[in-house]
Amino acid sequence: MARVNNTNTQEVERLNSESNVILEAIKTGTGNTDAACKNLSFLAKLGLVHDPEGKIAKECKDAPAGPPSLPANQISSQVGPVFLRGEVRDSAGSPIPQALVRVEGVGGTITTDNGEFRIELPLLYPPGSSVRVSVTKSGYEPFTNSEVAGVGVSVLILRKTH
Repeated sequence: MARVNNTNTQEVERLNSESNVILEAIKTGTGNTDAACKNLSFLAKLGLVHDPEGKIAKECKDAPAGPPSLPANQISSQVGPVFLRGEVRDSAGSPIPQALVRVEGVGGTITTDNGEFRIELPLLYPPGSSVRVSVTKSGYEPFTNSEVAGVGVSVLILRKTH
């Protein structure tokens, strides 16, 4: 049962991530459908967007080929990488090492011996955007919450299971 749940959870996360990539690919800033098609075709050729029936290829057959295009304001608004940084602690304030911290649609990391974590977010998450975070650790209740990226350190508190 746990294996089925894990597989389903991974598939839902993959679909959410792919949906986010598609939404960003069609935000060209110009309303130009050729640019959106160019972006989608590029991502489909790389296998980052699944197109098993070839619908993107059929719809975008006349679009120019080449690397994707992003609106200038999206590119210039972010100078460097954006991170979600934080600490995982128990209700007494002690750090929790080796906890799994995941950002929905992005991936995850394991906390350090001091309970600290840092996850680099892709370009589609500008500073101040909200991301969905989950934390799991054996012996503790799972934790899910929305956190703000690139602003400071988030402190996530886990409660021990009874």
